[in-house]
Amino acid sequence: MMFNFFGDGLTSKEAHFTRKKANDEDKPRSIGVWPLASRINHSCTSNACPSFIGDLQIIRATCDIPADTELSLWYYPPKKGEHFYMQEGLNQWRFKCKCAICLDSKDTEKQVLKTRVDLRKDFDLALEDFETSLNTANVDTSKAESILDAIYQTYNCPPSNVPRMMVQKPYALLAVLYSKRGSREGPGDGTQSTRIAWIRIQGCVSSDIT
Repeated sequence: MMFNFFGDGLTSKEAHFTRKKANDEDKPRSIGVWPLASRINHSCTSNACPSFIGDLQIIRATCDIPADTELSLWYYPPKKGEHFYMQEGLNQWRFKCKCAICLDSKDTEKQVLKTRVDLRKDFDLALEDFETSLNTANVDTSKAESILDAIYQTYNCPPSNVPRMMVQKPYALLAVLYSKRGSREGPGDGTQSTRIAWIRIQGCVSSDIT
């Protein structure tokens, strides 16, 4: 059973917007087994994701999927883009991921991986106020974007081959931040910056967008 259950909040919306705190680790999570969905394999470059409304699970496409393409999900999210981190998380399913993200990380020098992690920590600190209270006033967006650009430059392969998962969520946060600033300040730089941030999210997985 441990290989096939799904766990989440009562709804995906609740799980998404609930901030994880240190004292929340012991709170119970709703879990269940969906026999058909449990047959879907893992991929760090997955093309679908599960969402929940109570005991109803919906498998949603996260991109255009050609006919006869195998569906895949994240068993463990590749947010850090580190081979060791991913294999440690996937150990409970007793297989090793050999996707482009994991193989690239495995072949990348340890110092480069450390640089990525350190830069990501710097970004998290730069947006700490925004993540915890949605306060946009104290965020130095120029510094935040410079950090993400530095992370981006640590990759050698094009993003169409090796998606930059480590910067995908940060760019999404910046897009939300710019959107909130734009809604308060009216049309202008906020709206344009929001568009640019969303374009860069797409650039994390495609070399066709710059």
